[in-house]
Amino acid sequence: MPADLPDIPAAVEVAAYRVTQEALSNAVRHSGATRSQVALSVDTDGIRLEVTDNGSGEVRPRPGGIG
Repeated sequence: MPADLPDIPAAVEVAAYRVTQEALSNAVRHSGATRSQVALSVDTDGIRLEVTDNGSGEVRPRPGGIG
């Protein structure tokens, strides 16, 4: 990692870990995913955490009514 990147506070590290845990758990439990990918990037603006999977995704209900 480049030396000019800021240190990540311990609380942020723990939060990123917990968010990743929950996202992976949800992918297995709710979407039927069989494959997941986690990407973490750090730069001077902060961190970016992206979790993707091959699950079914959320099915949104169609709005009811006329018009």
